[in-house]
Amino acid sequence: MTIEKLSNQIFVDLTPDRALRRLVDRVFAQHHLKRTTAFEVSDIQPAMQFVASGLGVAIVPSAVARSFKESGGGVVLRIGRRDGHLPVWRVAILRSTKKKRLAGTDTVDLFLEKLADQ
Repeated sequence: MTIEKLSNQIFVDLTPDRALRRLVDRVFAQHHLKRTTAFEVSDIQPAMQFVASGLGVAIVPSAVARSFKESGGGVVLRIGRRDGHLPVWRVAILRSTKKKRLAGTDTVDLFLEKLADQ
């Protein structure tokens, strides 16, 4: 599905204060596309319930989409654009630089170890 066709759908969106919503709004605006938001929710789980009930479509992180598809909640669409230019959402990991921290003792260290194993 192209982003142009997707813009014609009814959306279940997160509230405007959420980072994902701001990203989605920015992408559609950059491509000069308008879309209709029928429902705004503050969390992804209620958004998925609305989508599963057939009340609209939602743009969510890929891990959420995979889980949704595996649970039988619906269909996951891949979005493309004719010219191939859609943003890639990159993430950064921030952490404290306190010297008193012992390596390997906190959740962040465990998470970073898991990422390195991927």
